[in-house]
Amino acid sequence: MIWLAAYEADEPEGSKGVSGQYMSRKDVFWIVGIVAVLAVMAIPLYRVMKEESDKTGCKRNLSAISKSLQQYAEVYDGRYPPIYTPGENGAPSLFEGKPVTWASVIPELSSGASFRCPAAEDIETVRVSGASFKRSMFQPEPERLNYIELTYGMFAPLGMRAVTDVAVPADTVMLADTANFGAKGVYNPRPFTLEDGTPVETDAFSIGFNDSELNSTPESTAVTRLAFFGTSDGNFDKESITSRHKGQVFAIFADGHFGVLSPDRATISGSGNTWKVR
Repeated sequence: MIWLAAYEADEPEGSKGVSGQYMSRKDVFWIVGIVAVLAVMAIPLYRVMKEESDKTGCKRNLSAISKSLQQYAEVYDGRYPPIYTPGENGAPSLFEGKPVTWASVIPELSSGASFRCPAAEDIETVRVSGASFKRSMFQPEPERLNYIELTYGMFAPLGMRAVTDVAVPADTVMLADTANFGAKGVYNPRPFTLEDGTPVETDAFSIGFNDSELNSTPESTAVTRLAFFGTSDGNFDKESITSRHKGQVFAIFADGHFGVLSPDRATISGSGNTWKVR
């Protein structure tokens, strides 16, 4: 039994019946049942609100990163930053266990922005060299971290290229949602490896090609590491494909406008400019 009414000393003993002093087990079951039903009904609403919040956060991140890349180019002779610092066998060179990438060298992002999409899971994320801020509603001041959590890749052919080299900026992807090291079945046929063949498990910072990392070839058919899950076999035309944002990944184009990519946009078209520079 659960006690409900407070005992009042001034009232004569027995002035209230038992039903006024206690809640029956049946009443408890009814209340618990109603609360459970309301909680179940709230789940879809929570999911919708979470998806919309994640989308807004991701768009904000991409916009802030794009502006930071523009600032970098203004300082460094109108050129994009290098995609990464290469080491053995062309694999990323590690500094204190983390690769130095384009995200490591551009100016700090504006307040509230992050290099990590809020919809991304830990397995999709790569830590790269640099500093970032971790914000929480429970902390008055953001916590400064000695690494960057990254879930966005930069289009590899843009590395150290002049901004003016981009022939069609409005149709050329600069940044997009990526996942690290083939996480969740992401297409990644050419992970970085050392000379002995040992794979280096850090690559989400770069959008490369199926047969080359930094530049396409006449045989290139698709780009790698975009956050389309279940595409490890290179098939981007099937119903089972999921993604970070309900069938799409988000992108920023070279002219700074926001866009979305469907799975078929991961393939290289002879007539499209999406994956070309000049």
